[in-house]
This record gives sequence, structure tokens and C-alpha cells, in this order.
Amino acid sequence: MKQKKPRMLFRGLHALIWHDSDSNRQFLELYLQRLGIRVSSCGVAGKLERCHEFDLLFFDSDHDLPIDDLKHDGPSIALVGSEAPSRLQWILDHKVASLIFKPVRSAGIYGSIVFAMNQHEERLSIAAQQDRFSSKIRYRKLVIFAVLKLMREQGCNEEAAFSGLRRQAMERRITIEMLCADMLGQNLPSNRLHDA
Repeated sequence: MKQKKPRMLFRGLHALIWHDSDSNRQFLELYLQRLGIRVSSCGVAGKLERCHEFDLLFFDSDHDLPIDDLKHDGPSIALVGSEAPSRLQWILDHKVASLIFKPVRSAGIYGSIVFAMNQHEERLSIAAQQDRFSSKIRYRKLVIFAVLKLMREQGCNEEAAFSGLRRQAMERRITIEMLCADMLGQNLPSNRLHDA
């Protein structure tokens, strides 16, 4: 399988920083803007209704912020001030993609974004691949059921039934799985598919 080139440029993304206004947030805002990232910020007690669409979330992990309420499907980066085990467990429980330690300095910010964005894209790719495999498995079952149906109806063997399905799929220019789904889903009487 071909290795995908990692994403290294982030110009045009929208980042939300959920952190009280202090030197950490101000430094991060300026750094992200220099990368070409559009930035919105909100204090930890603030409501995020105005910032419902963003690509990347930075948040203060020293507060129990209701991150799950955001329904954000993109990567999250925790701004970490305390390395207490309970804080680290809270971060792990929220499936954070990367960390930036406070006080925020330029070292580590870019690398944290690279890791977070690429990990997120990899996760989406794996989820899409799993969906494709699940669909293939479901469709393979339909092929088996269609072959068995033809064997019963036409009194032919497995090879002849499958060959007939394949031939009809080619004639209709659809996949054999689509043909079988159509044949079984509509519960239509199947035509004789093998040669007379």
C-alpha cells in the first residue's frame, strides 16, 4: 500500500483556542496566525456557540471543559499545565491527538499540529477503509445467497450459478455484488443465467 505523504502546511485552517486570555493564549494565537491559520478564541467560562465550525481545537486541559459537547470531529491539542496523573488520564479519556506544555513557547507547536492533523487524517482513512471492508463482507453474503438461490431454482452447480451472475453483471455493467443485491432485494424471479 502506498504511503501517504504527511501534511505539513496548514494555511486556511480555522483553529479554536479554548483558554483564558493570558500570555499562553496570546503567544499561541500569534504563532498560529504566522502559519496562516485563522484563529478564534474563547475563555474557559465562555460559550462557544459562535465558533461551531473549526478544524483544530486547542484547549486548556487544566479545566474540566465539556469537550464532548462540542461534537468536534477534528483533532484536539491539549495545553498542559499540570502533569498530575488525574489530569493526564482526563486528557487520554478525551482522545487528544497531541499536547503543548505550558508555558507555551514556539518549540513544539508546529510539531504538535503536524502530529495532530496527520493522526486525525490517518484515523479517518482507517475508518473509511473499515467501512469499505464491512460493505464488502455484507455484499459477499448477498453473492452467496444469490448463488444458492440460483442453484435451487435452476438445478445447477455453484460454478455455473456464479458464472451466470458474473456474465449478467458484465452485461449490465455493474458489479456482481450490486446485481445480487438488486436480485435479492427486489425479490424478483431470477432469469436463467447460465447457458442453455
